[in-house]
Amino acid sequence: MNKRILIYSGLVWHGLSESHCHNLTRCLTKNNKVFYLEMPYCTDKTKPHICRNKSVDIPDNLTLISYDGEESPGLHYFIAAQFHTFWSFVFNHKKFDTAILYNIYDLPFLLLCKLFRKKVVYAIVDEYTELVPNKFWHNVLTFNEKFFLKLSNKRFCTAKALQSKASDVVYIPNTVRLTNKTYAPKNNSSNEPYRVGIVGSLSNWIDIDAINTAAKELFPSGVEIHIVGTGNSLNLIEDHPNVIKHGHVSKERVDELLATFDAGLVPFKINKITNSVSPVKMFEYFLAELPVVASKTVELEQYKNIILYYTDGKDLAEKILYLKNNHQEATRKAKLGKKFINDNNWDKLTETYERMIEE
Repeated sequence: MNKRILIYSGLVWHGLSESHCHNLTRCLTKNNKVFYLEMPYCTDKTKPHICRNKSVDIPDNLTLISYDGEESPGLHYFIAAQFHTFWSFVFNHKKFDTAILYNIYDLPFLLLCKLFRKKVVYAIVDEYTELVPNKFWHNVLTFNEKFFLKLSNKRFCTAKALQSKASDVVYIPNTVRLTNKTYAPKNNSSNEPYRVGIVGSLSNWIDIDAINTAAKELFPSGVEIHIVGTGNSLNLIEDHPNVIKHGHVSKERVDELLATFDAGLVPFKINKITNSVSPVKMFEYFLAELPVVASKTVELEQYKNIILYYTDGKDLAEKILYLKNNHQEATRKAKLGKKFINDNNWDKLTETYERMIEE
């Protein structure tokens, strides 16, 4: 393919977690020269998307366009981001022909791309307008997105519900990268706790009521619920005897914990945001060969042969006990998930994305 591509999202490259934009970047660097435009960074650990973690590697064929100024919180941060992206374009626009844009806050960057005749690909990986904290930003992003949809040359989304934004949006679900890590056979002993895990951000779209109810229903059945991550809903999870809160941990520690789990949970409230999410955590469970219990969102309906759905907290507890007491069925579900990831991972998606950009 050998194209020159700039990728711009609202995340720094050296972030505390790896997202869609990072994995897409890694894929495209195999056959293309790629530039990754970083947002201004900060040291506030409650904002992991703009915190730096120097341990992240930089692939061959990747050039980072980084911010060299001081940390700027609040409105100053927004202004700093605008200046940073503007001057980054001015000094680097001759280096790339195609721009893949995630960050619809920065409408000026899109307009600059069109003014300088760059091919623009709009990456729709969330219901962006619903994720902002107030009506002002909701209106701003709703306004901006109309331009992104109209002016972009190509559009792709990671959830079926997002495909309706335009008639020609290409649907490419999320996934994970394959690793060489092997996971031990899961627990089939009545002497050990049966460990189910929730990995990821504990934001306001997490079904806290179901988790609390399930924890009560499952005590003292020998089931532990492990919570890995932080967020504004973490403190709403009650301190039950069978709930273990790990807080924020490193990626290496996440892998270690996944190796000890017997099942993974995707406990979402069902709303416009979650119906538009292709949850990476579910694919991580598949990779770790875990059976999965999840909310029946619009996006997750297609995985009905692999995962179990729950309706409320009591049903969540019943589904967990079903997996605990039916080891053979739990193993079968886990193997279906692992097969799915072997057939659908970021290495497999490289050609799909390159073909879409090329057309």
